[in-house]
Amino acid sequence: MTQVEIARKLGVSQPEVHRMLRKVDHFPELLDRTPREVILDFHAELINHSEMMDELKVWPFTFSTPAEPKNPLSPSARGSWEDVVDAVHRDLLLVEDYDELLHGLPGGRR
Repeated sequence: MTQVEIARKLGVSQPEVHRMLRKVDHFPELLDRTPREVILDFHAELINHSEMMDELKVWPFTFSTPAEPKNPLSPSARGSWEDVVDAVHRDLLLVEDYDELLHGLPGGRR
C-alpha cells in the first residue's frame, strides 16, 4: 500500500503519513503510541478489530483540562480521549465501538 493510498483510506494527508513513517524508522524510542495510532493501525490492517478494541479498552485515557485553571479564557489541554472522539467524527471508529469504550471508562464518565 502506498503512502497516498494509506492517507486516502485514513482521511489524513500524505505528508502526515510520511512523517509518521519517518518517525517510526528514525526515532522508534521517541514514539509514544496514541489512541489515534491504534485506530489508524486498524484501518491500515496492521491489527484486527479485536486487537484495536482490546488495546483501547485498557488505555489510560486522559481528558481535556483547562491549560490555565485560574484563567477563564484559557484554552483546554487536549486529552487522549479526544483521539477517540475525533475518530468517531472522521468515521474511523464506529459509534458502537465508541459506546463500548465510553461505558468501560472508570470514574463515572459514562
